[in-house]
Amino acid sequence: MGDADAHPTRRLDVPPCGPPRAGRGAARATGPRDNGKPISELRKQYAYLPQHWRYFGGLVDKIEAEVIPVDRNGVFNFTRHEPVGVVLAITPWNSPLVIASWKIAPALAAGCTTIVKPSEHASISTLHFAKLVTEAGFPAGVVNVVTGYGHEVGEALVAHARVAKVTFTGGEAGGRAVSTLAAKHLKPTVMELGGKSPVIVFDDADLDRAVPTVAAGIFSSSGQSCVAGSRLLLQAGIYDEFVRRLIDRARAIVVGDPLSPETAMGPITTRAQFETIQSHLLDAYEQGAICAFKGELSSSCPSGGLFVSPSIFTGVSPSMRVWREEVFGPVLAVMRFETETEAVALANDSPFGLAAGLWTHDLDRAAAAQGARGRDGLDQQLPRGEQHDPAGRPQEVRLRSRERTGGRPRVPANQERVDGVPMNNTTQLRGASILNALKGAGIEYVISVPDLTTSEGVLRPLAKDPHLKLIRVCREEEAIGICAGLLAGGKRAAILIQYTGFMASMNAIRAIAMEYRQPICMLVGLLFADAPEDPRQSVNYGVNRMIPLIEALGMPYRLARNDDEAAAIAPALTQAFERSEPLTILITRYPSA
Repeated sequence: MGDADAHPTRRLDVPPCGPPRAGRGAARATGPRDNGKPISELRKQYAYLPQHWRYFGGLVDKIEAEVIPVDRNGVFNFTRHEPVGVVLAITPWNSPLVIASWKIAPALAAGCTTIVKPSEHASISTLHFAKLVTEAGFPAGVVNVVTGYGHEVGEALVAHARVAKVTFTGGEAGGRAVSTLAAKHLKPTVMELGGKSPVIVFDDADLDRAVPTVAAGIFSSSGQSCVAGSRLLLQAGIYDEFVRRLIDRARAIVVGDPLSPETAMGPITTRAQFETIQSHLLDAYEQGAICAFKGELSSSCPSGGLFVSPSIFTGVSPSMRVWREEVFGPVLAVMRFETETEAVALANDSPFGLAAGLWTHDLDRAAAAQGARGRDGLDQQLPRGEQHDPAGRPQEVRLRSRERTGGRPRVPANQERVDGVPMNNTTQLRGASILNALKGAGIEYVISVPDLTTSEGVLRPLAKDPHLKLIRVCREEEAIGICAGLLAGGKRAAILIQYTGFMASMNAIRAIAMEYRQPICMLVGLLFADAPEDPRQSVNYGVNRMIPLIEALGMPYRLARNDDEAAAIAPALTQAFERSEPLTILITRYPSA
């Protein structure tokens, strides 16, 4: 559609609300005919789209450059954001219009023109969208749609000299082909590929909320979703009740004509995918999985349609194909677990990592078990299509686990408790030393990015002291931003951060330290056991990784490994403030008393 030669380097005036409202009814009508998605589901998806376009429309005039402080006089160092050029968006057949919008809107906000290559199995809604784009007043050549087969049109577009970047959503085989061809032409790519997403439900979860959202996470779009929660892990105490409720929920799902407003599940989009699902079902039976539920098709199902009813399998083992491979259909595999450690191990035993779900009311458990880079929720459903992040997701997620009792970490019986929190001599000494050092140097604010399972011994004394303001945040970026604001206001601030986050944030921390000519006290707590099973969790491992990086940045540091060295922290901080220089302090683990 239009001319792809529209100049990409001028920021575009993006209409804030996306397609005109008058065309939405027609767009909804094309959807069921495009890929069989029920009209009831499309109404929800399309109701979300204006919010997406408004967000990126509002972002157009907020993409700003930044000045980066350097320690050389007469040097002005700054960044400048420029449009990358023509962005090629290759979209799949399961939610073509929504995924196209996820790709087009941010590209336009950055000033880039776009070409959309929809799946050859579902192009109608994208072509209709292109018509609405013209009616909305977009300049010709800004949004272009080119249809055709992937091996013909798709490959030609990826290889085209005028295409500067490629964003692809689809299967693993297609992703490999696109990335290989793009790499040959040195073009950056953004990929979202397949998934086999786990959902962990602990026995303290709210089942009234968990059951319907778990069902929606696998049975919406007939299971044809990259982030479908197709592996369900249930703690033993709720296993039987949850399965019973889930079956009742699945039994109420109406499978039939996607144009009927009562239909909740429509047909499978392609015959090849239909046959793939049937193959998975057959393998599950042959490998000994128990089909706890197999739904019935509605009488409204057109004869000869590619319909698959909801299926729930129990008695599943980790080696079964239905547990390990992406089905991309309404097939749920269920396993029972006893402990948190077992659940996380089962969830991570997969090459996929696109999404994950977590149901619990225990914040400590959530902090320990949530994925570091995944799409995790605390008492929330596995994210579905209309809640998707348009930036794409990494293809590997790992969940972390610590065994715990009563919502707290397991500790030896001889450890003391402070306000109900188990603390050994190590954590008490560390907390007291940090507190005294901060107070002695005149620190007013402490911004903490803690690991909730290990930092209580440090945080409790800080939280109780009337002379310090403790600010707890969840992300390193938040801590750095808050610290910069405090320094700009002439305040003295410290950051308490775990060493992994510290290493990822060192450049930003050094930059604001140099900009405001004040030290930032980095208190890096390496809170590990005396004899960790994983040597990478030892104190020496962490310190030995950090110190060369700190030295490479030219940041002075002090290492406190015992009481005497900890006592020298306060004078070092005071001296750093007087000299207006950054200072890093590494608080390592003390020997047990």
